[in-house]
Amino acid sequence: MLREIAERLESLDPDSLTPREALEALYAIQNALENSAASKKLEE
Repeated sequence: MLREIAERLESLDPDSLTPREALEALYAIQNALENSAASKKLEE
């Protein structure tokens, strides 16, 4: 999961993003983290 997030961050060019695109990218990463945490709880 951390590798996926790192790859997403590395692929972003913050200088070329609009504020809306930057927010969407952050929300997508946040959603991935939440989904990962939720799936870990289900496994326990």
